Amino acid sequence: MGVRPRAGIVVGVDGSEGSRAALRWALAEAQRWRSPLRIIYASGPPAVGPRGPGLLTLAYAVGAVEGKAERTLAASLEGIVDPGAADDVPISAEVVRAPPQVALVEAGESAQLLVVGARGARPHLLGIGSVSAVCCHDARCPVVVVPTDHPSDDQPRPR
Repeated sequence: MGVRPRAGIVVGVDGSEGSRAALRWALAEAQRWRSPLRIIYASGPPAVGPRGPGLLTLAYAVGAVEGKAERTLAASLEGIVDPGAADDVPISAEVVRAPPQVALVEAGESAQLLVVGARGARPHLLGIGSVSAVCCHDARCPVVVVPTDHPSDDQPRPR
């Protein structure tokens, strides 16, 4: 039984400015390394415990029927990823029906790099959110946590 080669960069988005900063960073890295970029919006309820099964609630069930996940994914890409642009790196974007912690760690199983924002759509008192913390702890590939105030490529960087 051989080891599968790891391919591409995975980035998680949730519509927050933190995830949009992570997407900008991941896109720049994918272009720099000419590596495929896989963008994931996980639409499941938060996991119970560190990575345990999530409890399906009525809100998530109704959101799935109403297409909320697809709209959030589209809003996350807006102004960053141009779906019609001919680029030298393959880009895919998908909704995964699983808790974010589970979806991203599983996607990282075959990735070269997993990129997440420091904090997502839900505010946290700590420096990083629960999804970022689980990814750092459980992922089997390198993880980059991009701070919300990370400058985009068109902004000057402090020296």
